Amino acid sequence: MLRTDYSATHVIQYHENNIVCIPLTADAPLLGKPNTVKVSNAPYVVCKLMREAILRLLEELGFTFTDFDPPSFISRSPNSDMLARAVGAANAAKVKHAHVYPRYMLAPKVLFPFTGPPLFGIQIDTGSRYELDCSVAQLMKLGLDPTGFYVRTSRQNSHPINPCRDPSTSLRLVGCVRQVLNNRLLLEDSPELAELQADQAWLEANLQNIETYLHLVDVADVNSVLERLKRIIFSTVGAQGRLEQFNKQAAWLQKKGNIPLAVGFFCKVGDSVVPHSGIDAATYRQFPPPEFVFNPASSKTHRLSNRGLEDFGPFDNEIFLTKRPNIAVVTPKAYQGDVEIFLRKFMDGIPKASVFTRGFVRQYLLNGCKFAFAAFEPELHEASSYRKACLRVLQTGTKPDLAFVIIQEQHKELQGDEDPYLVSKSVFMSQGVPVQEIEIETIRVSPYLEAGIPYTLNNIGLACYAKLGGIPFVMAAIHGLAQELVIGIGSAKIRTGRLSGEERIVGITTVFSADGNYLLYNSSREVNYDDYQDELLASLRIVIEQIQRRNAWQAGDTIRLIFHVFKPLKDVEVQAVKRLVAQLIDFKVEFAFLHISEDHDWVLFDRNSPGLNGKGKYVPDRGYAVPLSRSDILLSVTGPRELKTPLQGAPHPLLLRLHRASTFQDLEYLAGQVFRFTALSWHSFLPSNKPVTILYSDRIATLLGKLRRVKNWNPDTLATSLRSSRWFL
Repeated sequence: MLRTDYSATHVIQYHENNIVCIPLTADAPLLGKPNTVKVSNAPYVVCKLMREAILRLLEELGFTFTDFDPPSFISRSPNSDMLARAVGAANAAKVKHAHVYPRYMLAPKVLFPFTGPPLFGIQIDTGSRYELDCSVAQLMKLGLDPTGFYVRTSRQNSHPINPCRDPSTSLRLVGCVRQVLNNRLLLEDSPELAELQADQAWLEANLQNIETYLHLVDVADVNSVLERLKRIIFSTVGAQGRLEQFNKQAAWLQKKGNIPLAVGFFCKVGDSVVPHSGIDAATYRQFPPPEFVFNPASSKTHRLSNRGLEDFGPFDNEIFLTKRPNIAVVTPKAYQGDVEIFLRKFMDGIPKASVFTRGFVRQYLLNGCKFAFAAFEPELHEASSYRKACLRVLQTGTKPDLAFVIIQEQHKELQGDEDPYLVSKSVFMSQGVPVQEIEIETIRVSPYLEAGIPYTLNNIGLACYAKLGGIPFVMAAIHGLAQELVIGIGSAKIRTGRLSGEERIVGITTVFSADGNYLLYNSSREVNYDDYQDELLASLRIVIEQIQRRNAWQAGDTIRLIFHVFKPLKDVEVQAVKRLVAQLIDFKVEFAFLHISEDHDWVLFDRNSPGLNGKGKYVPDRGYAVPLSRSDILLSVTGPRELKTPLQGAPHPLLLRLHRASTFQDLEYLAGQVFRFTALSWHSFLPSNKPVTILYSDRIATLLGKLRRVKNWNPDTLATSLRSSRWFL
């Protein structure tokens, strides 16, 4: 009520279990007991004052807000519409109901140097916003069949709408149109509404629906328009464009001089923060690339995992037993010829290619491999045909060591018993056979994409060797005095629809250090989100007991448990882990609880980065770490080399946040470990944008969450015949 009644005269904020009411004008009424607070002791109160000042500043200029925290707004000036520029002046009138505008965010932030007072600033970022402001009824008059489209309608607000809120935010997504009856839209995947009037419905504002609209209004050469639009958007949201917009907005704020925050209290925007090499907040360091190991004695190493495999072969070559794997191939008969050619390249390699010249057999030092085809004619219900073919493989002859299943790209849109891939995976894995799916679109590529086939085969080979139970390579650990266990906790949201039927599933992966290397130990079965704490404690108990025996831990040894978690851990969860470990072992134990997040607003720029092959100008390379405080650090994991297209925007770094209950607090050490783990995946030779601890856990949660919905799926096999397989790759 205080904020509602006094928002015009005070900024009201919690601070140290008190409510602080700060007057904005000299004649504002006194609320509560007068007190003086030092700026350095109340950084988040200062941030709140800055936020309110920015909102007032922008409101005076006539802007409304898509979000108030942080202040975000759309620039709708006549020259700002990027879609109008893309279609050109001749077609601008045709597209009057569709727009793409720049979106700006001005977010007060505070950095905490290791010594000295807090450093206040304003984070400036730029994005794009699609808008489609004609109703479905109007689009139907233009010829649209809305069946299959998701639609929005106006929010039902019980409270008065803030006049400063942008009107475009008043729409909410409600469901998918399954049928049209006159002006009525009958909905599915709609938790709240069964139907909606067409004149009260609007399509989602996204690129796909903008394209549909352009066709409806007869814009010529829509594909060329969309290409121009993507380039125009990129000029704003790419790293170089964002930095240019940042400089413009910063210059505008600097010209404002003293910005009033409260009575007698001002702020002034200075120069932008340019990190320099160092170890304090707002400085940076770059971690060296990791070193991969290809034999237990650690005498065979290489900076590139792919080249190391070519030079030395896999890490476990001398003890790997499946030297001549039997591989089943389940494919529709219509694909068999092309599949055979593809698998010949897989087995023997592609001479004169940049990679995979030796093929799967020679690269992994095998004695050969044998393919057994199970080709079939698909029935009307394709998944049933795949199930029968898989069962036929298992009922005749020797059980395969691995199965290839050839599917279509569109199959991935299906769920449960309708998905041929999931059905095949369920049948084979229930009998202890790991599965590698290959899309026919990957096999039958256009001529101009054939140069990518060796790289595709290379990654498939890597995953297949790991699924067979092999260890392609490991990573050298930084030698320290402590034994380390790194436990990754990832998650996936499994939905039957976009708006309904959601389950949150959690997976757990463990990596440990031994003999100077990091080794993948255990991957748990999936559990519901509400049960993940019990599963974590159970997995932790088993892992500690078994690794203790394997590594011959001695009483008094220092054991370091590092948790990589997809969400901020609650204090009660941290204490539960500590209590369990205290019961199990008689060692000196250090804990680090690290939240690894991609969901934040920070972006890093490198003005000295020229990019690579036309991609990623001003995008920093992988491995840059920028501390924000003693507990927060940014880590760049996607550099110019990892960008897929020249028009890919500025990638976000990972934000690592150390829980206050951690007893091991070397944040840069932990960030370096996360960085190295982004290159440890056996799913692809390319580095990931997540550490393997989270990446594998997410994949486990996703696949097992989907397999739950397949009839006769038996997850118990994961703890028995598939225990040594990286089946989830």
